[in-house]
Amino acid sequence: MNKRISNTINSRWFNWLLSGIFLIAVFSAMLLLNSKTLYVADDYVYRFFYQSTYAPDAGPVISTLSIPHSMYNHYMLWNGRFVAHSIVQFFMQFDTKVVFNICNSLAFIALMFLIAKTSSTLTKVKTNWWLLVAIFVYLWFAIPSFGQTVLWVSGSGNYLWTSLIYLGTILIALKHQKETIWLGIVAVILGFLTGATNENSGPAAIVIIFLFAVVKYIQSKKIDWYSLITSIFGLIGFLVMYFSPGSQARGDKPHSYYQAMIGLKQLVVHQYKWFYLIILILLVAGLLMKKLNKDLLLSAVVFLVGHILSIVVLVMSPEYPLRTLFGATVFLAITFFILVYSLLGNLNFFAEAAISLVILVMFMVSYRTAYIDINTTYIQAERQYQVIEKAKDEHKKSVTVPMVLTPKSDYNAFKGTLLLDTNSGAWMNMWVAKFFGIDQISGKF
Repeated sequence: MNKRISNTINSRWFNWLLSGIFLIAVFSAMLLLNSKTLYVADDYVYRFFYQSTYAPDAGPVISTLSIPHSMYNHYMLWNGRFVAHSIVQFFMQFDTKVVFNICNSLAFIALMFLIAKTSSTLTKVKTNWWLLVAIFVYLWFAIPSFGQTVLWVSGSGNYLWTSLIYLGTILIALKHQKETIWLGIVAVILGFLTGATNENSGPAAIVIIFLFAVVKYIQSKKIDWYSLITSIFGLIGFLVMYFSPGSQARGDKPHSYYQAMIGLKQLVVHQYKWFYLIILILLVAGLLMKKLNKDLLLSAVVFLVGHILSIVVLVMSPEYPLRTLFGATVFLAITFFILVYSLLGNLNFFAEAAISLVILVMFMVSYRTAYIDINTTYIQAERQYQVIEKAKDEHKKSVTVPMVLTPKSDYNAFKGTLLLDTNSGAWMNMWVAKFFGIDQISGKF
């Protein structure tokens, strides 16, 4: 290869250029899917000041200043996820979904960045353009119920946005050098928020931070005060969330722990079997090639413990929909990319390009299928909006809308969420009617 061309390919600006182009493409792809996903299910509830799950009792349209009071009611009556639902209510205060679409697309890129930065910090290998490609494709294929956890406003607030909190908290624990009063205040705030994110990812993140603090103490005999304070207030945040009056009132459903373990085992095998296999192959290859030292193995194991813990605690829950594995997928990503960075982080350009091309082709085939299904639902849901708006313009008090057909793709936020019913008295119908300011909405096939 011409030396000048080789120097250009290996230069820092060339990597930045390719990384920038790719991130713009990711943002555009995610923005398109967000724009094609309309409000659904719980979104309509969080448009209003929370007073009840019953639409006729709903308060006025939410505003930023009223979110804390609304979340207090939510905490007392429904569940303790005040962190996640504050995010949801913030975005539902706007009259247009465009604000959420843009911010949510950026949030997905932020998740990529946090995974990349954490992996880079632990391996001391710089993130280049092709590793960003690998992280994106991993998230696209590994994230469970992608539509519900990334594109749905309520689901994204509960899973995508909260992951930025606990991953950011973990990253600070790994990177901080000096401990100051201000860092202590940050530890209190972020620790509390991390513990209160949700019932399984929050405590798992706190355990990860605590385990790294233990490792640091064993190795250097120094107490990591940031991590210790974060862990303590993380536990407090978790307890505050978990023991909310609303959660306790709804959480007494009897269930079999044995059946829960069997169900979770089947769910995990279905979701992660290929990723486990690839991780095992990378692990063996890394050991044989002597590219994995004790610290890297320990770091990978710590995040694997977080992954397992975030799954095991679901045994306590009578229900564990696929979307609850979001945090487990994120923690497994760090384990996975510790190995990828260590083994494949410094390939030559043509090897990087070849791998990127293969996995991007796989993504584009999947993306096309997902987009077709999402767009089909968008057209149907948009038609409902148009019929409702026309009825309002004609001063009608009730309206009948065509039903949305059952979506097929897991990338579709409408799959597995509550849709409009034929019965105007159905829960969803009453909330949509409240949202549009009309008395009754019924559906027809």
